[in-house]
Amino acid sequence: MAAAQGIITFERPNKSKFSYSIYLDDTAGNPVRFLKDGKAAAGSPDNLVSTELCAIVDIILEGATAKTTTVVKINDLPVSTLLNALFLASVTTRPSPDIVLWPGRKLTMVQVA
Repeated sequence: MAAAQGIITFERPNKSKFSYSIYLDDTAGNPVRFLKDGKAAAGSPDNLVSTELCAIVDIILEGATAKTTTVVKINDLPVSTLLNALFLASVTTRPSPDIVLWPGRKLTMVQVA
């Protein structure tokens, strides 16, 4: 397996949505990288700070990674562990993470084994 690109989609209370590109380098302990405009890469920021109330409603990964899970953290506290295989683009029944992010909160994601 290798590094993977993806998209993380957020939904506002008014149901409008916005997305960030994400990059997983497939190394345990390394952060997921985020980029609002363009394609995330190894040098992209490793966190994002919410400017508004929103929820993570979808994550799509373009390909499988050897690291099978990703821990989602808000303000450095783990809030969820995601099984990467459930979020592949080929999975049409992806679950919605439904992780709420309040304004001013920092979102990070870390790859684990």
